[in-house]
Amino acid sequence: MRYHLNQFEKNLIKGYAQSIIGYRNVRLEAGVRFGPKTDAWCMNIAMVTDHPTWDDTDLADFVTWRNFLKGVELTEDGRGIVDLYVSKGYGIDSELMTNIVAEFDRDGMTKLTETAQGVIWDRSTCHITAMGDNK
Repeated sequence: MRYHLNQFEKNLIKGYAQSIIGYRNVRLEAGVRFGPKTDAWCMNIAMVTDHPTWDDTDLADFVTWRNFLKGVELTEDGRGIVDLYVSKGYGIDSELMTNIVAEFDRDGMTKLTETAQGVIWDRSTCHITAMGDNK
């Protein structure tokens, strides 16, 4: 099953990334992980490993924001975890600012977590608990 983000979810991720950078030219890319134990490559980390910290995986590639929006392939039990890289600018002058982890189930996005802030949005409360500090 492939899950496609709705407009609210797209706006939440992109808006949060922009609030961190304070810069409208945000580059968002999804990491593709490789699991040496499973010999699998996937944007959905839950399809590569069950390890809670992904220590048994390696970052292998990136997927553009546009390709990420084509959908997240969920596990058989309907889970998805995607590590999004938030960069300022493009090309050789770009600078990685942070990572945002988006978690999914069959019904949609369940949680967003940012490296420095922790949980920034949780579907169970539908409340944004933190916004970027406009660096």
